[in-house]
Amino acid sequence: MNDHPVSLAGSVLVATPIITDPPFARTVVALIEHDADGALGIIINLPSDLPVARFLPETSAEVVPPEVIFVGGPVGTDSAIGLLFADDPNSIRPSPFAGVTIVDPTDDHLATVGMRVFGGFAGWSPGQLEDECVRERGGRPLHTARISSHRAQSRCGM
Repeated sequence: MNDHPVSLAGSVLVATPIITDPPFARTVVALIEHDADGALGIIINLPSDLPVARFLPETSAEVVPPEVIFVGGPVGTDSAIGLLFADDPNSIRPSPFAGVTIVDPTDDHLATVGMRVFGGFAGWSPGQLEDECVRERGGRPLHTARISSHRAQSRCGM
């Protein structure tokens, strides 16, 4: 592990075909937090068949299609996390992704373009994500890409 790890918050993690274990097989994870205490992310490409309106009717008008709860990860599956999209990034709480922030989906939201609701999240203990990025480097089980101004910048041995 690197003695001075670079934060990967604001990156997306892309599972390669050698990751076959659910729930991470064929997933893309938006990495929201990454520091010395660990990492937190949300799987962004795994829709469920559960309609948001059934579980959070007060939120359903703000949800962008498809209006289902997405599987955010295997941790905290009894809770919901909202990713809020805004026209003006300055109108929302700062986050590593411009124009997107994490919210409680039941709160009132201003300057909203739309929201996606996730059940659960993905979490890594201190050093775990860094270890997964470099383990089996020849097989590259995990790719990361920094998202900035519509350009992807390779990270983690890609």
